[in-house]
Amino acid sequence: MVKRIFFHLSVLLPLLLFMTGCWDRLEIEARGFVIGVAIDLVDKDNNDPTVELTSQFVIPGGIGAPTQGGKEDQSPYMNFSETGKSLFSINREMRKATNLVPFYQHLKVIILSEDVVKQPHLMTNMMDVFIRDHDMRRNVKLLITEGKAKKLLETGQQESPLPAMYINNLMDTSFVNNATVKPVIIGDLHGELLMEKSFIVPKIELMDEHIKYEEVGVFKGKTNQLIGVLDGEETKGLNFITQQIEGGTLELEVDGELTTVEIIDYRSNTEIKGEDKENLQAEVAVEITGNIVESFSSQTLLNEEYAVKVEEHTKEKVEDLMELTVDRVQGEMQADVLGMSDILYRSHYELWKEIEGNWEYGENYFSQMDINVSADVKIERVGASDVIDKEGEEIN
Repeated sequence: MVKRIFFHLSVLLPLLLFMTGCWDRLEIEARGFVIGVAIDLVDKDNNDPTVELTSQFVIPGGIGAPTQGGKEDQSPYMNFSETGKSLFSINREMRKATNLVPFYQHLKVIILSEDVVKQPHLMTNMMDVFIRDHDMRRNVKLLITEGKAKKLLETGQQESPLPAMYINNLMDTSFVNNATVKPVIIGDLHGELLMEKSFIVPKIELMDEHIKYEEVGVFKGKTNQLIGVLDGEETKGLNFITQQIEGGTLELEVDGELTTVEIIDYRSNTEIKGEDKENLQAEVAVEITGNIVESFSSQTLLNEEYAVKVEEHTKEKVEDLMELTVDRVQGEMQADVLGMSDILYRSHYELWKEIEGNWEYGENYFSQMDINVSADVKIERVGASDVIDKEGEEIN
């Protein structure tokens, strides 16, 4: 009898293991696929702020033409907002209100309002839930904006009716312009937060029904708060220094006429000299190869003297942009977003360990160091034709 019972148990117990394989299964109809998130500040409330979380859910029935199964009058997305002091608790409340379980594995962008990121440490607290979640992908793009962040999740285009996807695609294609920076993802941000380094985050603005993307916010390392914004020209200078150029154009005035140069090749090298912490010098050398793609000059572009003028004006333009950026981040902001600390760490490790605590704080050796910039420019091509004269006749 005992043997029979033991035999039945030995057969049934393993079967129970297989029967529990789907205990946490969630039907796809119950999932709320979130592709975009916006966070706005509602109330500061004495260091215990209230925020508004807006999630953009995809509505599968609204995607595609009616002949493809989509409904003609149904929106392809739904934005749902909830307020609270903790994103985790807001997420729970959102689940109750929408009858959907927010699913973030397809999240593309997180947009924070400037009101949120201007508060000390608040951005770190808001990002913690996204960084800590093991289901969250590390390539989610982070952005800031002036005004209400949730308004950006209401702006789409006909070719991209999902606003979050429109913003995501814009970020993927626009950084080839030298006025924009590469997207910042939360995986990279995590490292900056742990090391308490100053960092940048792209800024976008809503312009009518389109989005403008050419500025960056500068964040101080220890407080993780926004301390200023670099405009388009300063962003160009930042890109030249930090080797983020992947093309772009420069507009110049040569002999009083507009000339546009396309950057086709670019190299940058930064070297820090000296062992005296109070007399550090950084030499930033940039090499640029470009083509003249547009000229309003009536002069022949085959004239070697004119090509030399274009090279000289391009050199001055690039150096001015870099100096403009250096003056801003060293003076007003005192935030090393130029990557000088990384170079010092690699090339002068012992010195770096000595001054690390006083690099951006205390003695602030970053602001004291001399940063010299230089550019070398070579114009390779002037175009397929020589010049168009004032009467409109092409001169070959």
